[in-house]
Amino acid sequence: MTVLAAIDFSKNSHAALCHAAHLARAGDGKLVVAHSVVHADEDAFWRHLVQTPWEVPERIRKVAESRLRETVREVLDDDEMPADVSYVVELKSAADGILAAADAHNADLLVLGSTGAGPLKNVLLGSSAEHVVRSSEIPVLTVPPEAKGESFHKILAPVDFSDFSRKSLELAADLARQNDAELLILHAFALPAASLALLDMQAPPESVEAYEEQKWAEFDQFIEEFDLTDLDSSRLLRISTPSAAIDNVADEEGVDLICMGTAGHRGLKRVMLGSTAARVLRHPPCAVMTVP
Repeated sequence: MTVLAAIDFSKNSHAALCHAAHLARAGDGKLVVAHSVVHADEDAFWRHLVQTPWEVPERIRKVAESRLRETVREVLDDDEMPADVSYVVELKSAADGILAAADAHNADLLVLGSTGAGPLKNVLLGSSAEHVVRSSEIPVLTVPPEAKGESFHKILAPVDFSDFSRKSLELAADLARQNDAELLILHAFALPAASLALLDMQAPPESVEAYEEQKWAEFDQFIEEFDLTDLDSSRLLRISTPSAAIDNVADEEGVDLICMGTAGHRGLKRVMLGSTAARVLRHPPCAVMTVP
């Protein structure tokens, strides 16, 4: 297993580095530590290193790699260091550099901090986030700076019964086993008659109950496909928009990881990123893993 950690030298990326190192060690794999520089003359840190726009980029790479090594030594103790660690510097935009490094090193997982400095500060707050998540062919783990610990204790897996959520639930279950964590499986839905609220009308209680029973039946059928007998798992059903339900459950249950797909029933990544996944990523209540 190869885990790539994107670092921008801010303290906000330290939590991401710790999680990436933990996952690499747990998977007996390799850690790749990466940094991306857009243009040397546009970045305050690099400006003093170059005299002209044509200065050889290799100098920038050398200094950046030195800083990467120094950052890893400062953040990780010897017993936290994976056996195999490598470093890479890309002279590209934040999103493009991260994706290029992940591709070049055949990474299985990409780990980012949820906020940062310089080119990475908006990775999870705007178009760069959608570019990384939409374009990545591998799971992307985003870690907020306030994330506590390296392992996960309670994992939330939102599902919509699509093939995409099957894939994300499989990964969530694997992570729960790896971390000896509790797994919460959530399905949220809006009532077909929800539009009646615009007319100050409500769906009859009996129709709400019948629809909820239907959803529980679909939930049962979906879960039957998975062997979760070795896990501490439970199912949650919420009448709500998916993003609101995810936020509420994550807060109520003290979830420290949300593992969700980047697409849903409609199958288009950009559709989900324009709604559920995008909303969760822009205001992450905890670490979020998106699964393509």
